[in-house]
Amino acid sequence: MIRIVLLMALVGSACGADKAKDCDAKRGNFTAAVEAVRADHRACAVTADCTMVDLVSDCGPFCSLPVAIEGAAVVEQAVVDANARYCGGYKDLDCPDIALDCATIGPTCDNNLCISH
Repeated sequence: MIRIVLLMALVGSACGADKAKDCDAKRGNFTAAVEAVRADHRACAVTADCTMVDLVSDCGPFCSLPVAIEGAAVVEQAVVDANARYCGGYKDLDCPDIALDCATIGPTCDNNLCISH
């Protein structure tokens, strides 16, 4: 009986670790897909060339990202596509809450790139 309980406890903790890996993988894949597109849409000459794009996803909360106004629609579509591709089932994994520390100033154009602080 003790062996069964111990085995169940070990399996349960392994499942918890697997869930955490799955949560991290989904968030990581989502972020990488969006960043790959955003990298081509950050160029600016002045701050007025920049805007923020909200990352609305089923993979939990994310901070908004600075992008060039001209590329905002492309990045927004990348968010939608990445959410559909990578975030399915995220809520079913009962992933832990994410504490965000988002930029409070931005967007600005710095060295010809849209950034936030």
